[in-house]
Amino acid sequence: MTTYLVTLPGVIHTSPAADDLSRLTDLLAEHDPRGKQFTAQDEEDLLIRWLPGSDHWALTLLVDASSEAEAREHAKQVAISALLDEGYTKLSATINEDEAIARAQN
Repeated sequence: MTTYLVTLPGVIHTSPAADDLSRLTDLLAEHDPRGKQFTAQDEEDLLIRWLPGSDHWALTLLVDASSEAEAREHAKQVAISALLDEGYTKLSATINEDEAIARAQN
């Protein structure tokens, strides 16, 4: 198994609440294989980054997988699960999986 850093871009089609970043980060941090707890103060470690002034975001997640494709798929499933847990639907939030990037970490 290799640890991959996967970045998934997405869009929230409804106006996100002010504390969405915090709640989604907490939900996603549970899936980090290294057990790291992310906080808003850890700017470079944030799991979710919002594009200022828009509804676009990018999720970054560490995933243990045997291939790049498996890492992207696992990250997508984690993101979908967190979004659904937060009350979003496929109509109110989308992940642009065709633009996903997975890089092996050494």
